[in-house]
Amino acid sequence: MMINVRETSPVLARLHHSIYKPSLSIDYNRRYLTDFPTPNKFSAWWKQIDAGDIAAAIEMTEEMEAKDAHLQDVASRRREALTALDWTIVPASKDASDEEMEVAAFVQGTLEQLPSFPVVLEHLAEAIGPGISVAELIWKRGRLVDIVSVPGHRLQGSLFNPTQIYVETEDNRYPGVAAVQPKFVTYTPSSRAGFPMRVTISRAQSYIWVIKHFLIASWSGYIETFGQPVRTASIEPGVQDDVKAEVKSMLENMGTEMYAMFPKGVDLQFLEAAKHNQPFEGMIDWIEAKQSILYLGQTLTTEQGNVGSLALGRVHENVRASITFSDVQKERRMIREQIIRPIVMFRWPGRDVLIPKFQRRIIEARQLDAERTDLDKIRLMRELGLPIDSSVIYERLGFPLPKDDGKDG
Repeated sequence: MMINVRETSPVLARLHHSIYKPSLSIDYNRRYLTDFPTPNKFSAWWKQIDAGDIAAAIEMTEEMEAKDAHLQDVASRRREALTALDWTIVPASKDASDEEMEVAAFVQGTLEQLPSFPVVLEHLAEAIGPGISVAELIWKRGRLVDIVSVPGHRLQGSLFNPTQIYVETEDNRYPGVAAVQPKFVTYTPSSRAGFPMRVTISRAQSYIWVIKHFLIASWSGYIETFGQPVRTASIEPGVQDDVKAEVKSMLENMGTEMYAMFPKGVDLQFLEAAKHNQPFEGMIDWIEAKQSILYLGQTLTTEQGNVGSLALGRVHENVRASITFSDVQKERRMIREQIIRPIVMFRWPGRDVLIPKFQRRIIEARQLDAERTDLDKIRLMRELGLPIDSSVIYERLGFPLPKDDGKDG
């Protein structure tokens, strides 16, 4: 299908211009939604998000991650497990024709020439959590020349069209400019029947985040009251009031000093502070374990045993492989349909050209003990003089078979 830039849609008519522009009145007027959190307040915000305030979901997610070191860590691990993987463009079919190879090479070259593309990939991956992220495509004479990340606080929905995403601009504050293709890329990895915000990681963890907030506040108050040793001074009967006042002043002003001079007849004692943390520490550990499971599929303390992390690299450790594979598949579909397809359709208008694929380079996790056993078997077979195909040896060693080597070893 050919994309006609002369269509009546005002968005398509402005393919060559950037709709998103920084705005002092929009971009710097923040709401700080998670200040003074309560369960009722968070519940009200999520209902408002369901009514179309999509920006609130992104703003809440950003604020919760900024205020919670553990949450920020697990969210970053999940997203980096995807964005740290190398990418390439491959032809649509395995037995690709010359034309398919040409199309894939053209798309690869187009994306590689965009300095903003790696940054945009990271921006789009931020949808993992709130459930949505948007980027704007800038075209020039039918060729993609730039991609711009659209801040999440610019996004809006509409009660009249609940599945459509809008971008707030200076000229169109509500509902905003419709984020339609091929002008915008909308990534909604958690979408349920077209509704991107119904079931998201951010929504699931926001309620335990509130509980964690109150636990830390209560724990801090407990430590302030019971965590420090109490200084007491026993004064013999008959001591004058001015001496009592002097002793009281000394106790108050000791601070962190470990010495003080008291009059004769004053017995100074330090009552040891409580050594237990009540239920605070255990409950916070439980909440952080749930946060880890939501983002990583497992806790950060999960032992990996002898399973090598060669598949996902060091930045992917502790992220369950099936989750990363799922993220890769969702990202692949989004980029192919919303970025690669319009690139190809503008370049070859009116032609039935197969759309190439966006592919991340993932090597499946290797069971090291099983590999050692296989190599021991191969070594034993060679010692016994048993024939074994060299391709098996190369495969187990992880090296490609030389083109001129097809003999039995």
